[in-house]
Amino acid sequence: MSVSRSSANQCPYIEKLITCMGSNMPPRLRHAALCAAHSSQEALAFIDANMDLTNLSSAILTAVNPRPTDDDSDCFFHQLRDLCYLELVFALAKNLVWHQHLFEGGHIDRCSGIIAQSCKIQMSLPSFNNLQPHAFYLAGIFLRTTPEELSDTSLSSITEQLWWDIMRIAWSLAFLTIDNANCVKFLPVLVTRTDKYLLTSSTV
Repeated sequence: MSVSRSSANQCPYIEKLITCMGSNMPPRLRHAALCAAHSSQEALAFIDANMDLTNLSSAILTAVNPRPTDDDSDCFFHQLRDLCYLELVFALAKNLVWHQHLFEGGHIDRCSGIIAQSCKIQMSLPSFNNLQPHAFYLAGIFLRTTPEELSDTSLSSITEQLWWDIMRIAWSLAFLTIDNANCVKFLPVLVTRTDKYLLTSSTV
């Protein structure tokens, strides 16, 4: 099932997603609901602003937040689960309507919190075939939600070194997103903001 463009059909679907990603649900159900939201990311990105975006945002975060469990997929950082999550948030960040919910709902803090672990894992993967573009989506999320007139490193939770690491790795993994039209459209922004960052760094 996917979300419809019709407001009448959106409400029941959103309510089901929110319920299935609830904190009282088992990890597998929450993660399955996250995958469903990921499959509907384009529609969700431009969903009717009158929808319950606050609770939907909260539910999406709940789907990836770890809880005491024996399920390995509910750990703090899980490559496949968090790739799905980051792709979804990256898509939502296209719409300014979502920015407030991403900040106030804890998503930007969540993304900031997994930078170091994501970079560490990517650098230590044993095979080229195991690479995943987490860094690309992380960079995209921060750039899309940070006004261009502000410093790209103005997010207080991200150090200068972490920001440089995420940008460098984002470029090295960008080729993995070539089949994603949303990512290809974002490349000019990545080029411009990287150039700005490099110029800023060189004058410090």
